[in-house]
Amino acid sequence: MSSRAPQIPGAQIVNCWNSIGVWGRERPRCPVLLEVIHCRNCDKYIAAGQHALQRPLPEAYQQEWTRLLARKKEVDIGHHLTVIIFRVGDEWFSLPVNYLQQVETRRTIHSVPHPKSAIVKGVVNVAGEVKLCFSLGTLLGIERASVLDSTERTAVYEGLIVLKKGKHSYVFPVTEVLELARISLEELKAIPSTVSALAASYLLGLVQHGELRIGHLDADLIMAGFERSL
Repeated sequence: MSSRAPQIPGAQIVNCWNSIGVWGRERPRCPVLLEVIHCRNCDKYIAAGQHALQRPLPEAYQQEWTRLLARKKEVDIGHHLTVIIFRVGDEWFSLPVNYLQQVETRRTIHSVPHPKSAIVKGVVNVAGEVKLCFSLGTLLGIERASVLDSTERTAVYEGLIVLKKGKHSYVFPVTEVLELARISLEELKAIPSTVSALAASYLLGLVQHGELRIGHLDADLIMAGFERSL
């Protein structure tokens, strides 16, 4: 592992941090660790995050998302849906579990230099892979997830939700994950005028879950918003 890794567009990233780095068990350990202390401070790990930011657009990307963003919002009335319920700041939301890849707790997000948008928070290690991390709060124009600890280049969050569509994953921090639940789509209520136009554009409606009023998010639009921030 070199502390000066070339950044070649499209180059194959070798995740040495999982073998001879701090997350690996191979011996001998990477000699660069004596200098940088932790893999997150190594240029090769940082380059992996920049490589993720420079990933090419999927085939037919523009056509797919143009169609998606132009379509009328629809729900399948009369059916139930399994969702994950979570909180960002003080607001409760739900997303369908068919896009849910995993939930992580206590993860550190590392900032990347000169992001195109404030929606891109940085990169995070999830199961040994460097993944881009986004801010759902910034996308919706609401209070962002609470930070447990932070430095100039890092921030620690209580939890992360990982969504997956096709080959791409979308990671965002949350303040709290409540549970998986079944909601009735026919009980979705209209979005009140008190909700900002930006947040409302990503919502399919509101649903009552016990004492909580939850905004049910359009997963496709959320992932499209994350993609547009790159």
